[in-house]
Amino acid sequence: VRIGSTVQVTDLSSGGSLRYTIVGANEGKAAAGKISNESPIGKALLERNVGEEVEVSVPVGVLRLRIEKIEG
Repeated sequence: VRIGSTVQVTDLSSGGSLRYTIVGANEGKAAAGKISNESPIGKALLERNVGEEVEVSVPVGVLRLRIEKIEG
């Protein structure tokens, strides 16, 4: 995963699928599915590969995500 990648992940707690595009620090708009490379989720996903699992501390707790697909 790198800046410009679109990443499909599974939330291991809920089983839900999420899709993010990793963008530069000034471009992030979570509502548009774009997250900054400097955000907690962006930092956790950078330099990772398909099949890897990451844990991300967010204000509501800890997200456990598995990378399913990487485009770009």
